[in-house]
Amino acid sequence: DFTSDKLRSLIEAHVDVKTTDGRTTQVKKTTYAQSSQVHEIRKSKMFEIMTREALSCDLKELVQKFIP
Repeated sequence: DFTSDKLRSLIEAHVDVKTTDGRTTQVKKTTYAQSSQVHEIRKSKMFEIMTREALSCDLKELVQKFIP
């Protein structure tokens, strides 16, 4: 008997970024996805979104975006 938890995989991403206030930091994000989506998410989307969001704000704003 399969549950939805068994069909999902953990995805972790770590990206080094420079914020608009000149600080360099490592952004870490963890999420779950269906097994069929894992490759595509790891390949580009997750890193692209994290980098884009970090480049558009200072460190204080970045923390607020990723830790609501």
